[in-house]
Amino acid sequence: MKKLRFLISLTTDDNDYQIEQAKSAEQMARQLGVDIQIVYADNDAITQSTQILKAIQADENQRPDAVVSTTFRLEQVDELQADLSTAIARINAGEFRPTPDEFICAGCPALDVVCAGPRLRSASYAEHALATVS
Repeated sequence: MKKLRFLISLTTDDNDYQIEQAKSAEQMARQLGVDIQIVYADNDAITQSTQILKAIQADENQRPDAVVSTTFRLEQVDELQADLSTAIARINAGEFRPTPDEFICAGCPALDVVCAGPRLRSASYAEHALATVS
């Protein structure tokens, strides 16, 4: 079976969040037995687009099976802030039910720091955690 290859396109390597994303991607790649290439665009959308384009136009034996990238435009800031505010309000109102699992939580920097991750699925752990929050 062919080993899957992923291109991870990040905007910068000078940001704690992006550094954690890269570390999480590397850890997950090791766990899943896939290859990844991480590229950084120095906060330049044109550079990022060019890097992705070169990757998908490469020879078939060098081409990634998938590209992972998320970018936002300046004009999306109001919409993103509104979405975040809505999510925070739902969490504060108790309308959020976490759905952790081994795959989703692997490599998360909050795991065992502010979140119990997959252990939340255990009814006894969830009851204890909720009792200590009250």
